[in-house]
Amino acid sequence: MARIASHPALDIVPDFASPTFEGIRNHIIGNTQATHGEAANELTTGWQQDRDIRLAAWNVQVNKEARLAAEAARVDNPPRIILPFTKHAFEVGTHGSDGLPSSRW
Repeated sequence: MARIASHPALDIVPDFASPTFEGIRNHIIGNTQATHGEAANELTTGWQQDRDIRLAAWNVQVNKEARLAAEAARVDNPPRIILPFTKHAFEVGTHGSDGLPSSRW
């Protein structure tokens, strides 16, 4: 599915009762007893249902992007294990004859 570019909640429902949509309303009405108002209401209901679907897809997309960003952050910055300092750490083959850590480090 293509990435959704903007939050669907920001979309504004078109004015399906306007002259712009008269042709569509006429097509919906056809040979029925429906009115232009009823046709406009059906168009609005369909638009709202479509927006609800797009909102759900938007939420899935946002959650997926957040999860991927968190995973990338863990890979780029793995947790660091800090071990307590002990005298033994210096005694294992890293000291010179004076007992101090050697300059090999």
